[in-house]
Amino acid sequence: MDAVHLRAAQATDARDLAVVHVETWRTAYRGLLPEALLSSMDVEERERKWRQILLEGGAVAMAERGSQLLGFASYGRSRDDDASPGVGELSALYISPAEWGTGVGSALHDLATAALWSSGSAEATLWVLDGNARGRRFYEKSGWNNDGRSQTQERVGALVTKLRYRISLPFYRP
Repeated sequence: MDAVHLRAAQATDARDLAVVHVETWRTAYRGLLPEALLSSMDVEERERKWRQILLEGGAVAMAERGSQLLGFASYGRSRDDDASPGVGELSALYISPAEWGTGVGSALHDLATAALWSSGSAEATLWVLDGNARGRRFYEKSGWNNDGRSQTQERVGALVTKLRYRISLPFYRP
């Protein structure tokens, strides 16, 4: 079996990112998000969004085996309205369901949080669906804690609550 390779995503990777993004949402969020939302997800639309993010300099790391994308992480400055300077954000961490539990998610997580720290972030936040027990366990095992902030949004007629998690990053000091 080929080794897993981590690298920065390029605009030419947008299609692969979109496929994994849609596949992961449809599997991980079944029962948590409205079925109408999941079934309406469009790979071409996601591809356009990922291409735009990458062309605008967005930080996206990806894991691949050979030419197969296994997962990706997107990160940068916190987009939260209450974020102080020095707070980064892990905005996406999506792993192909076939790779869950293999260490790919941990490798991407560690790369993203180390990159946030090395770019000047002393701490980072992320948002996770309240009902996403698998995701919450992963983040808690990785050192993240629920900081008490939540947000509820309407998604295709259903209310969806996300919780904010936070982590201190100095443990990456070289």
